[in-house]
Amino acid sequence: MTLSKLAFLLGIALPASAFDYDIASAGSLLLTDVATSIAPIITLFVDQPVAVTADGLEWTENDSNSTTGEILCETYLDGEVVSSGTLSLDDVGRELPTSVDCGTVTVPKGGRYKIEVIVTVDTSTASTFGEYEAYAPAVSILPLVVILFLAVTTNMVRFRQPLSTSYPETSIMFLTFAV
Repeated sequence: MTLSKLAFLLGIALPASAFDYDIASAGSLLLTDVATSIAPIITLFVDQPVAVTADGLEWTENDSNSTTGEILCETYLDGEVVSSGTLSLDDVGRELPTSVDCGTVTVPKGGRYKIEVIVTVDTSTASTFGEYEAYAPAVSILPLVVILFLAVTTNMVRFRQPLSTSYPETSIMFLTFAV
């Protein structure tokens, strides 16, 4: 029997699994709007759910093979647990996940919030956090209103009639930008 066949047979007899690794880093937070699936989100809206993902997980090899094979993920909003769950590593083999979905967060009112995710595999723990501002959804239109107001008052925008007068029922005022 050749050495390569023996190594192959030993590899079958002693299977290696993803459980030989500890979590080294939780990477960074990735927030996704649940309603529109837009990511990344850097500003939260009040009463709008946001999916939280720990992205960029890093792993290190451990010395023992006695692990449970489960990832525990806890999401905190200003120090209070808002989501918790486990992910089994039974079916991943050696391909360890680089990101983990950690639930959703909904902020109750406007202000500054700290979102923290703690990822645990057996005795190894890694965490990541981010601080985010939350506003009412209607506030997002204010910058556009300010820009249009400034453009009109500085005569950078003027209103004019359409070129065609043959169809008066379709007569609409047009905005044109002065260049």
